[in-house]
Amino acid sequence: MTQASGDLRKVEEDQDYTDTREQATLLTRLQSMLLAASRFFVSHYWILCVLIGGVALAFNLFRLGSKSMWFDEVLSVERARQSFPVLWQIIFATQPNMAFYYIFLHFWLGFTSLLGLNPTEFVVRFPSAIFAALSSVMIFLLGRRFLGLAAGLVGAGLYLLNDLELVYAQETRSYALQLLLICITWYAFFAILTAESRQKRWWTCYAIVTIVAIYTHLFSLLILAAQVVTFGGLALLPGPWRSKARQQLRSFLISLVGIFVFIIPLLYASRHGSKTGWLPIPQLRDIIRLFLIFCANSRFYLYLLLALCLLGLCAAMFAYRSWGVRLLSKASLVDGADDKRLSGLRQLLPVGFALLCWIIVPVVLSYTISQGPTRLFSSRYLVTIVPAFVLLVGLGIVVLRRRVVQVALVLCLLLLTLLYITSLSIIRIPRRKTGTRPRSGWSSTTRLMMAWCAMTMLRGARSASSTT
Repeated sequence: MTQASGDLRKVEEDQDYTDTREQATLLTRLQSMLLAASRFFVSHYWILCVLIGGVALAFNLFRLGSKSMWFDEVLSVERARQSFPVLWQIIFATQPNMAFYYIFLHFWLGFTSLLGLNPTEFVVRFPSAIFAALSSVMIFLLGRRFLGLAAGLVGAGLYLLNDLELVYAQETRSYALQLLLICITWYAFFAILTAESRQKRWWTCYAIVTIVAIYTHLFSLLILAAQVVTFGGLALLPGPWRSKARQQLRSFLISLVGIFVFIIPLLYASRHGSKTGWLPIPQLRDIIRLFLIFCANSRFYLYLLLALCLLGLCAAMFAYRSWGVRLLSKASLVDGADDKRLSGLRQLLPVGFALLCWIIVPVVLSYTISQGPTRLFSSRYLVTIVPAFVLLVGLGIVVLRRRVVQVALVLCLLLLTLLYITSLSIIRIPRRKTGTRPRSGWSSTTRLMMAWCAMTMLRGARSASSTT
């Protein structure tokens, strides 16, 4: 009896050993497949660019013309429909903000009219959808080059599914274009501090795009302030970027002077005071509400993303200290003897610091300024920090060791984000009754608003010209 039970136990142990071995073999195969796929997309990343751009554009075009234009959109279209001399006078006499966007929209409406297209909601919003899709691609490129492929995929995925981004991707306002230009400026900024060649071209690109971004929306000045703080911090913090930041200090100062010179006309036209008095004075709790808006008003979703941001920043910082390396080893994020892994984590700290400045500086400055008569603390302006927020989430994914865990967490995040946005009104737009809106034009309410806006703008332009 004893011998029989011993044989049975041995058979069970052999079976357990076989099952464990098969699971380990399956896990190894899965990791090798993920590694092969990663290597393929690293060398053929343009395929991912096309896929991300296509998916983002599909979301942005979803029922693009279903909702009638609201007051601010009507203002944009009516200003753009004026003759160019009148538009120029309106911009520099009463409405300097969004100057570049109004000029772009003016020529866009002229182009579509040549094609025989009426300026319907779909037509006037279509450029914003394109700009937002291109922003998703730029966020992927930012993450791929300076954080890693996983960070780029996570950042682009979370961004194109962000409900606030989807709102402005379907509006005839400058926010989608501004976001695209801001992403390009940060890409050039990072490239300047990492590239060994073509730095003059990157400086030229940075200066020109920054000027256009400020002419697109004045809030871009706060993004420029974030880049100034970032540059100063990188010149002081230990790391691989410190020497490069110090070497490029002169070029950075020259770029700032050039940017300031070119935006003097815009600043002069904006001297008449605030146009945002309708915004309330923000309170500290409004900062939390801001990030809740970024996260579909879900505290669980917000805490999850913040935890990943904190994980990425802490892992990059701890890699510089011996006690931190021991903590990372206990958390199975690094192997104490793997110098390559530690070096990779240390390379992430400058980018993580820059992304943190991209978030904190505009929030702090807009909050402080809004305590006075000029109010800037609003989600419509601070949507400019969403790219940095989603890229910091990607940083938290990158510091994880196992690719299987990275892939599983990425899929869960994207599914969770998709679940939240499908519960929002932007996806569930109520159907309109047939016959309530003409197919080739605006609703009667929109027409009345446009007529009122046209009369108001013409009166303002005439009064300004008579005063001057």
